[in-house]
Formats: sequence, structure tokens, C-alpha cells
Amino acid sequence: KAQPGAFEHTCDTLPGSGGAPVISLRDHAVLGLHHSGLDDGSWNLARRMDKTLEASSVLRGLSK
Repeated sequence: KAQPGAFEHTCDTLPGSGGAPVISLRDHAVLGLHHSGLDDGSWNLARRMDKTLEASSVLRGLSK
């Protein structure tokens, strides 16, 4: 189950995909960054992009 600041997704991933963007099909916005998943591929977890931006002064500066 996703913790606060994270969400579950079903995008296909491969081992080593941590940090890959999870992108909206509707508007191509980056929703979050993939960080883990179940070995059976049933679901994955990503950290919400807004929470990542809040935590990083470097990324906040780039997003302006």
C-alpha cells in the first residue's frame, strides 16, 4: 500500500527502473518518480512529483 506522498501505478517497469518518471497519458505531465514494485508485476509505487519538488531546493529552482 502506498504511503503518504506516494501512489500505486501499473506502468510496466524493469529492474533498475527506479527514478523513471511516471507520465500522465492525458497531458504528459510528470506525476511522480517510480521507486519500487512487486516481483509479480501486479503494481508499482511512485513518489508524487509535488512532494519531490517540495523536498528538493534544486528541483524547485529548475521548475520555475
